[in-house]
Amino acid sequence: MSFDPLLSDLFLAHEERHKELDYTPDMERIAAALGRVKTGEHSFLTASGEIVVESGLKRTRRREDLAHEASHALAAELIDDQSYVKAIQYHHAHVPDMDAHLERLADHGSLHWLAPREMVDKVLEVGGLNAGAVWRLHQTAEIQLHMALKRIVTFDEDGRRGGFIAQHGRIIHASSYQYYLRCWVGDDVPDEGSFQGSGVSLYQVPGYPSMCIGLVIADD
Repeated sequence: MSFDPLLSDLFLAHEERHKELDYTPDMERIAAALGRVKTGEHSFLTASGEIVVESGLKRTRRREDLAHEASHALAAELIDDQSYVKAIQYHHAHVPDMDAHLERLADHGSLHWLAPREMVDKVLEVGGLNAGAVWRLHQTAEIQLHMALKRIVTFDEDGRRGGFIAQHGRIIHASSYQYYLRCWVGDDVPDEGSFQGSGVSLYQVPGYPSMCIGLVIADD
């Protein structure tokens, strides 16, 4: 995946809305600013713009679901009868599954609130751009590990990156941005002999000896 000017503008709109809300880390506040929030059997955005969040979710999942559905709401906002959703449906009509495409974009949009740019910059400043940054962002932003991986991989729109999370020697999550990652979900973890070189790093997840994170930085 890569971001064209339309998507870059969409994600900038997320950052601008966050600025209007004083960069609040409170996803309840962000969601409430974009629509009426209520609970239900599962999380979704209604046709009338209500944000429904699955009842009984633990804090991390509730924050992520609120941010995800609020991202949908922002993209659907009408300005002069136009919206980002309408523009995406027109300009990205070639994608094989539009619904899945919009879901992925809502994930990306939500990360601009869950793990804002300044937070990611500080995480990278402290420990550098490597596989360990995924774990540090996961801890700092209080988001799921695969969401932290996605944010690190796509953080630099001019970069070329890929990464994975593996458990018991098998990849369970993978993400790439403007880069062909040779291993993917379901594949075995590359052995250390082949997964090395400039910009390549592996990180053993603390407290989980069967889990590791891999990251490839191919920005050059």
